[in-house]
Amino acid sequence: MKIKIQSVFVLILLSVLSVFLFRNYFFKGQVPFPSNLLVAYHSPWADYEWEGYPNGPPNKPIGFDNLKLFYPFRKFTTEQLAQGHIPLWNPYVFSGNIHLATYQSAVLYPLNVLYFVLPQIDAWSLLIIAQSIIAGIFTYLFLKKLSLSFKSSLFGAVLFAYSGWMTVWSQESLVIEHTALWLPMILYSIERLFSKYSYANWLLLVLGLSLSILAGFLQMSIYSFTIAGLWILYRWKNKDRRQLKQLYPFIFGLLVAILLVGIHLVPAIEAFFGSPRGQVDAKFLFDDYLAKPWHLLTFLIPDFWGNPGAYNYFGKGFYHESVIYFGIPGFMLALYALFSESVSLKINKMAFFKWVGITALLLGFSPVGWLLYYSRLPILSVIMPSRIFIIAVFSLSVLSAYGMEKFLSEKWNKKVWLGIIMVFASIFAISWGVIGLAKMANISDYVYKWYFPYLKAINDPFGNFATVSYRNTILSSLLFGVTVIGIFMGGIKKYSISKLSYYVLIVISLVSSFYFANKYLYFSERKFVFPQVPVLTKLQEIAGLNRVWGYGNGYIEKNMLMYYGLYSPEGYDALFPQEYGELLFSQEVQGSITKQILRTDANIRQASEHEAVLGNPYRTKLLSLLGVKYILEAKEGEGKDWNTTEERFPAESFKLEWEDDKYRIYQNLDSLPRSFLVNDYVVLKDKQEIADTLFSETFDLSKTVIVEEELSFDRSQNCAVGTSKITSYTPNRVEIETDSRCPAILFLSDNYYPGWNAYIDEEKTKIYRSDYSFRAVTVPEGIHKVQFKYEPLSFKLGILLTSLGFISLLVIIRR
Repeated sequence: MKIKIQSVFVLILLSVLSVFLFRNYFFKGQVPFPSNLLVAYHSPWADYEWEGYPNGPPNKPIGFDNLKLFYPFRKFTTEQLAQGHIPLWNPYVFSGNIHLATYQSAVLYPLNVLYFVLPQIDAWSLLIIAQSIIAGIFTYLFLKKLSLSFKSSLFGAVLFAYSGWMTVWSQESLVIEHTALWLPMILYSIERLFSKYSYANWLLLVLGLSLSILAGFLQMSIYSFTIAGLWILYRWKNKDRRQLKQLYPFIFGLLVAILLVGIHLVPAIEAFFGSPRGQVDAKFLFDDYLAKPWHLLTFLIPDFWGNPGAYNYFGKGFYHESVIYFGIPGFMLALYALFSESVSLKINKMAFFKWVGITALLLGFSPVGWLLYYSRLPILSVIMPSRIFIIAVFSLSVLSAYGMEKFLSEKWNKKVWLGIIMVFASIFAISWGVIGLAKMANISDYVYKWYFPYLKAINDPFGNFATVSYRNTILSSLLFGVTVIGIFMGGIKKYSISKLSYYVLIVISLVSSFYFANKYLYFSERKFVFPQVPVLTKLQEIAGLNRVWGYGNGYIEKNMLMYYGLYSPEGYDALFPQEYGELLFSQEVQGSITKQILRTDANIRQASEHEAVLGNPYRTKLLSLLGVKYILEAKEGEGKDWNTTEERFPAESFKLEWEDDKYRIYQNLDSLPRSFLVNDYVVLKDKQEIADTLFSETFDLSKTVIVEEELSFDRSQNCAVGTSKITSYTPNRVEIETDSRCPAILFLSDNYYPGWNAYIDEEKTKIYRSDYSFRAVTVPEGIHKVQFKYEPLSFKLGILLTSLGFISLLVIIRR
């Protein structure tokens, strides 16, 4: 009973702490979503005036992926599911792309049921707030199951739940953190199974593993499954009487979990190998995001190189990708656990997290992390290497709990504590020395280059960066000083003072974590969550199925148009068709085809204001081929005096459709319809030859298509080209009516992809890859109904595996 009461207390405490941390949501009506950034920074919203904010609302340059990826995708997913459709395909981005199979769309994640009972922004907010609560309570339960005391378990749980890693990723990517937070639950279920086999404990393991995959970020799932597998083997190896059959529940649990999520996993595997992720070299990621040795300083001074939440970050790469901070008290106690001698069973278990934590930390740093890149392991060699810090932070939080256990229950170890304090004091002294050197004008370039690579950044002419480092080092130094006092209190023999040391250390941890969080967390006004502006309202009225693009200062970030039901040729996502990416990237390399393209983006080459829309011949061809009928232009902004409007939008190719005081919408007169009929084709198989032909000035896109194999099509008949009309267009199904006096080829400027099937008058026909990345079918003369249906075999196989998973679950439970 006492254990249950303590667990309820921890759950309530974590909830209260999270409510306090997100008090702006509960008491001020603000939302943890970067909508202020949207209207202050992104076109077209930033070009309109907002009442009360003549210069735009206050914002932080954080959460860009939530704006251009996760939030618009969630709206599309929820709408499709509410209509009774499984969102397999997303027609709004990339000229059509997989949706469920992108993995991080998290279509089937159970916690997303909140989106069906609450407004999207409130469901989103509660899922963010719930992250620390879920991670914290299961970390506490796991530590308690390791036989740690209530105080030590609570300490470790709080450290992890409100660590810097958990804080920054709660703002950057909902799916990454929701995938990672199930690791404590998985480990807790494993520990329960080793203590006592029961169906409830086994189901908890299956649930944790399944949720980790369904949450939507494969990299974190791989980490969780790896740590879970290693923990199972480690615990089994250290059992007094180990038998192979003791592993059976864990093996079956893993297999059943994978079967259950087959509907999510199988399409994603297919998509991965057909995307740039499986083919583009990722060396640049390891160059940019493997941490350097001096990054260890951020264990103590997390913002030595500034913080984007305060608009003063001047470090390398994205700040959130390399956060390892979880509080000075926690770090010191983790080291105390490592360097104190003990042979108890508790410490035997602790050794696992010691080696896992050290290994994860090393793999996130150069040069050790390069082992992953050169291993050429699928997935692991092409992903962001620094994200493995989640394993390091969790392991160190567990070690901190062990350190607290030793601190509270054993004799104060003067030798170890003085050694740790001296090392930390030396690090702070060196940091102060670096800041002092940064202000010295006569320091040599040699020292800059070889000893203090960031020193030049700190030493700017106005001293701004040095001030940032100076201010943040003062705060961390004070926290270190108070932590040392708390530690020395533990060594005082008087019981009341010694007991008080625990509360000093946990309060310092919470204060430092909450200070860090308050600096980074963003809160915005609800009215700025993708608001309507006149230019978007007009596009919704006139665009229909035609695609839209923004020119120059009026460029609209990828995926954002999707929120308004507008179609775009561009896209930003983890997985998309390799061929489409190659075609669009060819604009950047004068029409050349290469597999080394952008991993996450497909762009129409952006045009600056000094360049005419038709200034790039490759872009001109693609705007026509992709059916980009409407192009936006901002009336104001830098570079507007470089060219006249007529030079940017010549009258022979563009017609002014609409304007207000901020924007113009032009109709692209050379844009091809989304579907049309042609009577001629050429067969080309070489990718470069296809691209060269497409971009040739003499090749008429409206009269001839390029296919990669011969068609059973008689093109000898000389008759007028017929007509095609899209009569129904939904994400997973397109219906087109054709009318032609002779056989013709129907072209649809949506991406060709495995799983799309075509039917003419309900009879199946072959789809040909056309014009490098699109779809074409041959149609007979007369009036016919052509249907394109997305019926991927990978999804059907996934359904089969999921069904087998549920059957296996029932069989095992009923044994």
